Amino acid sequence: MRSKKIKTVLTIFSVTTILTLLFIWGQSVIPSAGSAKESTSVKNAIEGVLNFVALKELIVSENLVRKLAHIIEYSLLGLQFPVLAVFSEKKIERMAFGKIYPKIALLPMLVAVIDETIQIFSLRGSQVSDIWIDFAGATFAMIISLLICLKIRKSQR
Repeated sequence: MRSKKIKTVLTIFSVTTILTLLFIWGQSVIPSAGSAKESTSVKNAIEGVLNFVALKELIVSENLVRKLAHIIEYSLLGLQFPVLAVFSEKKIERMAFGKIYPKIALLPMLVAVIDETIQIFSLRGSQVSDIWIDFAGATFAMIISLLICLKIRKSQR
């Protein structure tokens, strides 16, 4: 019988993963002008912080802001997928990095491809480089998250 804690973790991470996916794909629906406006707002906020901490000479471009947004969004997703995979395993003894990682490794790539496809239909265009940036951010976070989850689950035995 599965513990109540594990069911709670699964429920929380299922909901937050769905919300993350909706956020990522929702951002892709925003037309070019709206997306540019958001990027400019974030760029201005970052520049304000940099000016406050006396780093005025650093230049922040809207392109950098967009790429960082991709990395951050997909890193969050990369933290969520392993938690779902590890805590949905019924037999803790059989869990191993080599068993779980292949099950989830390509999920961020699929999400990124869907993301860029949505951008085609919202007339923003699509970039293969964004898919690779998304995948790299998610993969890095997935490996860290998976190692932490396996350590936690192992200590529960």
